[in-house]
Amino acid sequence: LGSYATIAAQDDYFASPDQQQREAAYPRRPQPPQSQPLAPEREAAAQEAIVDSLRHVVSAYARQAVQDTFEEFSGDGAPAQLGDIEFMPAGRLVNDLACAVLFGVTMAALLPIMTQVVTMCLCGGAMLTYVLDYLGHRRATMASMIGTLVVGWLAFYFANFADAWRSPSAMLIVISVALLFILVGLRGVISFKSIQTESPGFALLVEAVINSTLPMVAAPPLIAGVIGAVGARYAAFAMVPIMCAIQYAFYWPMQSSFLDIATDQRRAAAEKLVLLMGPFEAAMGTVFTSLLPVVLFPALSDEALLPSALNFCNFLFLICAPALVLVAVDPRAALWFLRTRKWGE
Repeated sequence: LGSYATIAAQDDYFASPDQQQREAAYPRRPQPPQSQPLAPEREAAAQEAIVDSLRHVVSAYARQAVQDTFEEFSGDGAPAQLGDIEFMPAGRLVNDLACAVLFGVTMAALLPIMTQVVTMCLCGGAMLTYVLDYLGHRRATMASMIGTLVVGWLAFYFANFADAWRSPSAMLIVISVALLFILVGLRGVISFKSIQTESPGFALLVEAVINSTLPMVAAPPLIAGVIGAVGARYAAFAMVPIMCAIQYAFYWPMQSSFLDIATDQRRAAAEKLVLLMGPFEAAMGTVFTSLLPVVLFPALSDEALLPSALNFCNFLFLICAPALVLVAVDPRAALWFLRTRKWGE
């Protein structure tokens, strides 16, 4: 029985002659040895090594993204080392005052076309949001804030429904108010410290988007309010100080609310800033802020502005005056996005 078992165990004993020839021509490949399962300690160590390597890769990509988006300049124009930058949740955002003033002035310009229902919705919702925030109900505060903005915009839209579909300028103002409320809602969302700690990348992105686009979104209702207050003929002169203030508040070197320098002895803020926007974003914001009033004045004014030589001079004055004023005050800060950067100096 043992000899029969040995013979039967051979694969080629019961094979046909053709099969034996094929196997002789094409020998079987040797099977790789089966891997032995790792011990629990070695398996845990291997998993920890993989997690550490992934953490280093993600950290490298994050540092590169911060380096590309949020450059840090010292007083002589040379950027500091990226290792000195860290993310720090801020209870109060750095640029809250500028955004609040611009939003308040824009809403004041919209008062002639706002009804009592719109004003009541916005004021009542703001009071409810403040009370909920004081009581510490985070989710209820966020829901109340978003609901106030949505209901306020719907009331504003239905109050100007007929004019919006009859006049392109009125539709432009309605769309601008919608975008303005969206930016205000995002600003309120990232002001919660829980959002900042759970989603730091989202907070950084939203802060940069808000500060770079808020002046352009607020331009149509702001210009419409200036035209209604002083008239289309003198609106360009009234817009010059407003544009200078907007350019100074939003497109000069702006400190980020969340990125700080992780050193024990920090320099003064005027000498060393973690910039919120890069040179490209600041340059595009400057160009759009300078050109938007020229495009919007004919659209928002009832008079025929283009044939008038006086208004054409107003257009040129509107473009050149803010830039000349800002360059005359501080050319280094006004044109900071044109400065060349040389690493390692």
